[in-house]
Amino acid sequence: MKILFCTNKFDEISNGPAKFANLILQINHSYSPHQIKIITEDTHSENQDVFKLELNYPSSLILFSQLFRIFAYHKVAKRVKKKYDFDVIVYNNAFIGLLSAVIFPHTVGMINDDNNASKKLSYFQFNRLFIKQFLFKQLEYLSTKLFTKIIVNSNFLKSYLIEEYGVKEQNIFLLYKGIEEIKPRQYKTIDSRNTINVLFVKADFRRGGLSVLVEALAQLPYQFTLTIIGPPDNSFAEIKLMEKNRDNVKLHILGVQPQVIVKKELRETDIFCVPSLKEALGVANLEAIAMGVPVVTTNVGGIPEIMDYGKNGWLVPANNPDALSEALMQCISNKNERKLKIEAGILFSRRFSIENSIENLLKILEK
Repeated sequence: MKILFCTNKFDEISNGPAKFANLILQINHSYSPHQIKIITEDTHSENQDVFKLELNYPSSLILFSQLFRIFAYHKVAKRVKKKYDFDVIVYNNAFIGLLSAVIFPHTVGMINDDNNASKKLSYFQFNRLFIKQFLFKQLEYLSTKLFTKIIVNSNFLKSYLIEEYGVKEQNIFLLYKGIEEIKPRQYKTIDSRNTINVLFVKADFRRGGLSVLVEALAQLPYQFTLTIIGPPDNSFAEIKLMEKNRDNVKLHILGVQPQVIVKKELRETDIFCVPSLKEALGVANLEAIAMGVPVVTTNVGGIPEIMDYGKNGWLVPANNPDALSEALMQCISNKNERKLKIEAGILFSRRFSIENSIENLLKILEK
């Protein structure tokens, strides 16, 4: 089977879908006779497996950039088809493939979160972000009707889209985005007499509940260094304000970082905590438990599926600093419970290997 995979993020690995786009290139080396090639705008140069898309539009029309992508990606896909006669085309962001879904007989779309689907007119806000996401919701809804198959990354998201968009159950497939093998670190004790290191990794720090985390840490009788990875430079001033009047919490803002730095910080931290307000899956939590880092997070979206419903870490209600503070206290003070959850997480994470994910993807595409 020849696969063409379209993704707007590739070199800049800032989320689970972008990581997955890189990892599935293993198909070309380990899954003969299957073959995959990628179209992306986010690469410095083409090679035998990756085609570069040059995306150009006036800066004044940035609000409609996704509409330009619909035409641009399909145009390149038609060009690629002449020299790489693919059997199926997969779009990492479903509605970008709307035009391809009309033209090509086997078009598959991935929906990786509920950002668009959750936008309702009853929550109307007269701002650019709301209008853009509500427009994208209509396009995403249309994609669920035109695509051969829709792939989602959690049971939560599958159920949500069936209810919100009326997707037929036989047309929607669950595919957990796998991670590459991570060697667990040696068990690390938490010495509360010294500064405790907490790691937060999320580009959208508001959705990730960063302010809730800072407030929760401020309630505890310990000193903390909170390392923050993911948010862009233009958000640093807003984030730094969260430190005000929090005498026991020092923020260490690293911003956007390559995966090698993320893994380094993850290996050295005491606790991983992204108390998301919304999350379709939460691959960062999965990488943390695979490495043997204690995880405190929220009981929202697909996160419980990663956390084995609390067996691999601590789950608390979203946007609740008091509950989060209590869970962090348990994580710090209860050595035996912490060790049990770490061991359970390492074992559980093996189900999410990239090998399992690729095999499941191939099965879905062959159906």
